[in-house]
Amino acid sequence: MKTKFLSCTKVSGINGDFTKSYQASVVATDKMNDLAILKINDNSFTGFGTLPYSIRWQMAEVGDDVFVLGYPLTQTMGDEIKLTNGIISSRTGFQGDASLYQMSAPIQPGNSGGPMFDNKGNVIGIVCAQHRGTENVGYAIKTSYLKNLAESFSLTNIFPTNNTVSTLTLSGQVKKLKNYVYLIKCSSSAENSELATSHTNKSVTESAIIVNKPMVRSASHSSGTIRINSIMLGKDFTSVEIILNKGHDYQWCNIDKNTYLSVNGRHYILTGANGIKIAPEKTYFNYNEQEITFTLYFLPIPTSTISMDLIEPGDSNWKFYGIKIK
Repeated sequence: MKTKFLSCTKVSGINGDFTKSYQASVVATDKMNDLAILKINDNSFTGFGTLPYSIRWQMAEVGDDVFVLGYPLTQTMGDEIKLTNGIISSRTGFQGDASLYQMSAPIQPGNSGGPMFDNKGNVIGIVCAQHRGTENVGYAIKTSYLKNLAESFSLTNIFPTNNTVSTLTLSGQVKKLKNYVYLIKCSSSAENSELATSHTNKSVTESAIIVNKPMVRSASHSSGTIRINSIMLGKDFTSVEIILNKGHDYQWCNIDKNTYLSVNGRHYILTGANGIKIAPEKTYFNYNEQEITFTLYFLPIPTSTISMDLIEPGDSNWKFYGIKIK
């Protein structure tokens, strides 16, 4: 999950110690690929020590074994590092995105920004997203894009090159690597969030904040439900992530292209959609009780907004009928 990255950024878990946090700052960002490089600038920091892994810049192959280390859902799962493993399922990501790998290693919120290793303990990707509504489908940004970011900001010799774990078993690799995968906490006035990362990378978007807005409402002409999962207030856009459960009765849905957000009497129009077609095209459900997730993008609204109405006008067969969000 993306969040606004402000000055209050703390890194913990160095050498396995979660009682000590260090102040860090962003030194390079790639907003298009959702990457950033951090630098610890805390006077009490004495260094990482010798890093046991290296970074593999070459493309991985479909079927290659991979594993992920991170700190998902720390409030309920604790701050002990978590391991999941799987394979490279595809050398392209969501909707054929060439910057991503698709992998089968299960991931959860909080894994974003963490490393994806090959079976030799080389970092080959940076975890960035989970495909909702599917089982064990996740995405990781290819390390070549991390290299491009570093070179763009003239950051040389920052990546480790000496792999000392390649001959170890998986459990042996994890034992060595876990002290070099860290927990990063980013604070803003809107909310706190936690993301797992290695010392060289961070999955963030500087231009937006996320406000969770859970809400359930019955859809027209169906037994299904609409759940507004989150609102992102960005510098250049406002996005509303929606989860729709089909129910039993209707077979398709669409979004009227004139849908808008109403804030203090002003209309912020729909500018695009991801994962669902804008009317008059339709998105069809494949089976009963199917759940789909999609995001609607609107013109940016004031970040001080505390209430808005999501309005879908017209006479379509499926519509929101004016959902109020607070």
